[in-house]
Amino acid sequence: MKFITLISLAGLIPFYMPELRILNYYFFQLHHVQIYGFMIICFLSGMQWERVVFNNSINFLQKILPVIPVLFGILLLMLEFDYNYLLISLFLLVLFLDLFFYRKLLSKDYIRLRIIVTCLVFFSFLYKLTN
Repeated sequence: MKFITLISLAGLIPFYMPELRILNYYFFQLHHVQIYGFMIICFLSGMQWERVVFNNSINFLQKILPVIPVLFGILLLMLEFDYNYLLISLFLLVLFLDLFFYRKLLSKDYIRLRIIVTCLVFFSFLYKLTN
């Protein structure tokens, strides 16, 4: 679990990179962070989907739910919806699915980590919206 915690916390670095400047050079622009955020949404949804596909006790609806954040995100990307709000809602949706539909498949430590990391991602996009 220590390795997963370390990787998860390291994965937060790009969300805060646009705020760092060295010699007036931005490492990442906001658009890069938004693309990275959507890639993380796809990764988390894929992890959920993998868990439910290999669990025979899960019903059909629960097997389809992990695909919804990705499809919803793609639709809103095509409509040019505000990406910061989109990513906040998608990260919260994926966390909601973990907490309410797949909790029995996850350890308590993993759930705690997901809540902390999602809150930190949420605050990074909230900061971007206010500035």
